[in-house]
Amino acid sequence: MKKITDKLKELSNNPMIKDSLDQIKKTMDDGVKAAKTQWEGINEDTQEKYTNAINQAFDMIPMLKAIGYETEQFLVHITLPPSVEIHFSSFQIIEKEHLATLKEEFKDNIMFVRTLDALNRAALIQKKFETGNMAAKGIHVQVGIPPRVTLVYEPK
Repeated sequence: MKKITDKLKELSNNPMIKDSLDQIKKTMDDGVKAAKTQWEGINEDTQEKYTNAINQAFDMIPMLKAIGYETEQFLVHITLPPSVEIHFSSFQIIEKEHLATLKEEFKDNIMFVRTLDALNRAALIQKKFETGNMAAKGIHVQVGIPPRVTLVYEPK
């Protein structure tokens, strides 16, 4: 009986598999180079604006937690244009009056207001989609151009 390492060596010597692995590696290397080139091609002033926007997104996490949204992950996408993706494990529907009060209170923080609005709308939609074998697990919000909201479900 051959050892697993011997099997792997045999597979890596297979020209078709070797070519496929080489192509995957080349694609990944090209992607990393392209991302680096994009970021280096951005002038310092623009990089500063990106950094400020990302920091503003970080700053809204405690504000969202205070009204009941638990953050599971925070991803920064260094792309053109850049974006931030926040994964929320808890979600709730905010009463219209309270939502209006929060929007007015934080009207100068456009990113917070839009994220709050997106979370509330997503929670309303997610509540309608619940099925017998799937349960709502969370909401992912991507703040960028274009913005994106993802409803997450898991088997019960």
